[in-house]
Amino acid sequence: MKVLLNFGLFHWLGQRISACCIVLSMVSIWFLNLPILNGILFVIVAYHLKFGLECLIDDYIHIKQLKMLGLTFLRLILLFLLHAVFLLFVL
Repeated sequence: MKVLLNFGLFHWLGQRISACCIVLSMVSIWFLNLPILNGILFVIVAYHLKFGLECLIDDYIHIKQLKMLGLTFLRLILLFLLHAVFLLFVL
């Protein structure tokens, strides 16, 4: 039997899990003070931001073309930010 995951449930769980990861990362940074944890925290915050803004766009923008434009623009901005974090912390 194939189990289908509800899209709204996926967003809700994703936001709750990423929020818990943010708290755990902040505590780890507080105690360990490792620079790589700052990069990991930024990635988790970007992921959490993506979920929140996608829900906001889905709920409050009703014109289909504007909704798709907003979601595409959001993903491009987050890709740019994650690329910048990669360059700062990894290279």
